[in-house]
Amino acid sequence: MVQIQNASGHGVDIIARNPDTGEVKVMEVKTTTVGASAKLSSAQKAGGKAYTESRLEEALGGNYGSQAEADALKAQQWMKQAGPNNTRFEVQQVLLTQGDGGVVAAKLGINKPWGASS
Repeated sequence: MVQIQNASGHGVDIIARNPDTGEVKVMEVKTTTVGASAKLSSAQKAGGKAYTESRLEEALGGNYGSQAEADALKAQQWMKQAGPNNTRFEVQQVLLTQGDGGVVAAKLGINKPWGASS
């Protein structure tokens, strides 16, 4: 698993490869409170593939630092080996709730394909 993030912490949240099947999953994680909707940025609305490719190129250009550059190269290799039919782009929503004693609990919410949207 790798993350491709700039100095501000923005970028691709999770790129993971199943070593047995070669499947690659690229995930954008959105954290919200119950009842609120998670919103994609304008760049993320272009879709997972377009967003990921743009951030990998930024990282490979040295704009995100040396570790991100190495991780971006690894992620590109994984995606190339997996091919388009074995690479999935998803948005995972994490719902936060406040329970007894002020303890915040997190649970997985909606997991949906990350395609282009308006």
